[in-house]
Amino acid sequence: MENPDIRQFMKKVRFEPYAKAAEASYQELVVDRKAYINRRPSYVEVTARGKVFTQEAEYAQWLSIETPGFRATDDDLAKKFKLNAASLLKSAKLETTIDMILNLEEVTDINTLITSLIH
Repeated sequence: MENPDIRQFMKKVRFEPYAKAAEASYQELVVDRKAYINRRPSYVEVTARGKVFTQEAEYAQWLSIETPGFRATDDDLAKKFKLNAASLLKSAKLETTIDMILNLEEVTDINTLITSLIH
């Protein structure tokens, strides 16, 4: 974060609470007594070269358990695991580890999984 251009740009960025998000959280956690928040409204506004661009979303990708279109699939999770672990595990070991994680109920010795993650 020593780059002066980035530092200068950071001065232009502003974060503000989004009232709709607070309302959704209250409704789901307090009123509906859910153990988690399903709806996660968000709003982004970018002003660039004299124009204002906005985007709003009601659900966060991968974080909305009750909304199938926003749930992470096994394939999504495997891709993310590969991206995060690629520098630590060889390709063949990645595939074996993913297979064990996705079929955890069939792993008879958890040490096999642990070993695949640390070696």
